[in-house]
Amino acid sequence: MYAIENYMSDHTRVLRKMESVTTISTEELFQGKFNRRGYLRVLLEVFILLNYLKNSSTTHLITVGPKCGFLAVLCSFFSKVKIFHWFTGQVWSSRKKIVKISYWADKIIFILAHQTGCDSLSQKHFLSSNAKIFTLVPGLGSMESASPIGREEIEKKQEKIVKKNSLRVGFLGRLTKEKGIDFIYNLAIYTSKNYPDNKVTFLICGPHDEFGGISKAEIDKFNSCNNICLEVGFIDSSYFFSKIDVLIMPSSREGFCSTVLEAQSHGVPALVSNIYGLKESSLDGVTSLGFDVGDFEVASEYLDWFYNDKTVLSAFSYNAVQYSKKFSRERYDRSLSDIYRIFLSI
Repeated sequence: MYAIENYMSDHTRVLRKMESVTTISTEELFQGKFNRRGYLRVLLEVFILLNYLKNSSTTHLITVGPKCGFLAVLCSFFSKVKIFHWFTGQVWSSRKKIVKISYWADKIIFILAHQTGCDSLSQKHFLSSNAKIFTLVPGLGSMESASPIGREEIEKKQEKIVKKNSLRVGFLGRLTKEKGIDFIYNLAIYTSKNYPDNKVTFLICGPHDEFGGISKAEIDKFNSCNNICLEVGFIDSSYFFSKIDVLIMPSSREGFCSTVLEAQSHGVPALVSNIYGLKESSLDGVTSLGFDVGDFEVASEYLDWFYNDKTVLSAFSYNAVQYSKKFSRERYDRSLSDIYRIFLSI
C-alpha cells in the first residue's frame, strides 16, 4: 500500500482544497483479502465496492492500479459514479504483454472510464492519442515519509563501511524484486571484487513490501556484505541524497520516476535500467546512464567511470541540477488541480 499512498499523496492534498475527499485502502474495504484470486472473488469485490459507493453517497471515484480500476469501471455500469483512473508503472509491459490479463484490463479501463491519466508519454502512446487521457509527470518535493529511519543507524553503518574518497551508491524505494533489489545485491558483490577495500559502497533504504518484498533471510544476506548498508523503513529523502554520490534504479517496470527526479535536484546523477518511465525522468548521457535490465556488468563499468574520473561525476551532477529546474511542485499542483476540475464537472 505504501506505493499507492505515496503516489496519491499529492492528489489528495490538491483535491481537499476543492472537494470533500475520503481515502480508503483496499485492505480496509475488502478486509485484507484483496489479492486473492478467482472469478467468484472478483464478483464479491464488485458487490462490496457497489455497496460502499451506495452507502457513502460517492459521486466521483479515483483509482490507481489495474484491479482497482477494473472493479471501478464494472461498478460504473450499476451506479452513477464517475470514474477517473490513473495508469502508472505499466504492469502489462513485456514481450508477451498481449497474453497478460493486466494488459487487457488496462485497455478495458481506458475505454470505460470517464477520464484517465498517466504519468509518462510512453503509457499515453500505448493507450491512445485520444484527448481523453491526461499526461502529467510528477513535480519535485512529492516524496512523503512517515516513521522515519533514525539517522544515527545510517551514520554508524556508513562510518564502518565508507572509506575516504569512496563512491557512495544509493537506492531509495520499495525493497522488492521488481525494483531490482536482487540486481543491487549482485552488483555489490561484483564491484567488491574490483574494489575489495570498499571504494564503492551501497546505501539501500526503503519500506518492506509484503507483496514481492525481500525475506528476512535475504535481509540477513544483504547485511552480511561489507560494502552494503541496508535500512528497512522510511527515510527523509533530502537526508538520503546527502549521503550518496550516485542513485541506482534498476527496476524492471516503472512509471515516471519522481525518485530519479528528486535525486537530480540534489545534484545526484542516476544509473537507470533502460525502461520507459526511468528514461523519461532523466537525460541519458547527460544526467544519467542507462543499462539493460539485469546487466550489472555494464552498470559496474559506469561506476568505474564515476569513481576513476571525478570530473565526469561533477559534470553529471551539475547537469542533473539544471535539468531538474524544468519541474516544479507549483506547476504540478496547478496542472493537477485543472485536471480534477474538469473531472468533477462531469
